[in-house]
Amino acid sequence: MVQDFNQRLDRERMSLIDWEQLLLDGWDRVGENFFRRRFEYILTIQNGVEIISPLELMPLRYKLSPQFDFTKSQRINLRRNDDLVKIIRPAHITWEKLELFDQWYINRFNRFADLYVWVSDNGTPFPMHELCLYKHDKLIACSFFDVTPNLQYSTTAFYDPNEMNRSLGTYTLLCEILNGIKKDKKYHYPGHAYIQKSKYDYKKNINHKERFDWDKQIWVPLEK
Repeated sequence: MVQDFNQRLDRERMSLIDWEQLLLDGWDRVGENFFRRRFEYILTIQNGVEIISPLELMPLRYKLSPQFDFTKSQRINLRRNDDLVKIIRPAHITWEKLELFDQWYINRFNRFADLYVWVSDNGTPFPMHELCLYKHDKLIACSFFDVTPNLQYSTTAFYDPNEMNRSLGTYTLLCEILNGIKKDKKYHYPGHAYIQKSKYDYKKNINHKERFDWDKQIWVPLEK
């Protein structure tokens, strides 16, 4: 029998040490909702019939080191965006970021969402960091990530839909990885992808990656 491992915690406050331990055990989070589950169940309609299909989550992490290497396409991505001003600092939500998130989310998912679902403006459940990318004086991309004593975790990222040619979703992830290497972090957690093909497959293209094995309850290398 395949186990679901469906667990959830809602915490307004949590220490970064406790969050680090959850990450090591295959957990994710959205805002103050922490979850550890193997399957999502998606409702689709095929030929007028409602069908519930399981999608298997794949928690991922990248092993960081000074010898970490990027693929050829990722090195091209880093060079292509080298003209942008990059700022990493404590997270703070502004109207500029809210408007950019709305533009990106509607363009990507064709519906509205609230950035505050992912990011708190009052430091809950713990303080976060942000990466902001500016083209001249205009904010064109932003990502939020957690920093624990030994790890990093990507929370969300969004960008100007008019800058699609820059692949900024990938670029923000690469910049977070570089920050983790600079800060001597052991792993970077990009959240989950899926066993099946999805919009999150770009996370599988990073080198030195591991996935959480639900059956063995351990992290194992993920081959290309």
